[in-house]
Amino acid sequence: MKNLSRIIIIDDDPINNMICKKVIKNDFKKLEVVSFEYPIEALDYIKAEYSFVNRDEPSILLLDLNMPIISGWQFLEEYSEFSDTIKNNFIIYILSSSISETDKARAAENKYVKGYIEKPFNSQTCKSMILNYKLQLVL
Repeated sequence: MKNLSRIIIIDDDPINNMICKKVIKNDFKKLEVVSFEYPIEALDYIKAEYSFVNRDEPSILLLDLNMPIISGWQFLEEYSEFSDTIKNNFIIYILSSSISETDKARAAENKYVKGYIEKPFNSQTCKSMILNYKLQLVL
């Protein structure tokens, strides 16, 4: 894995998506930011974009938990069925307004989830997330 190329936001709240995009673009202008209000659309996008390519540049995925139709947990269940070719391209963070210790523990136990971020997403959180990713490349 090399440089980070894209951040995907999956949240049913368009205002949160806009805030996240602005924060990311303010700090990391070259990063591509893609957002989805419907997790099903995000799953379809991921299948289409990542099925046949193991990219050198991974993507961070910011996933809300509480969404209608399909929750973040259900998204992760669907994601777990993807091939390793797809899963090797992602670093997933939960981005949620939930302060539930149960949600945090469940996220910590999920092998696909790298961390848990409480909303609101801000510049400091964004920089820490990117720095954490870069530190893992060195280790």
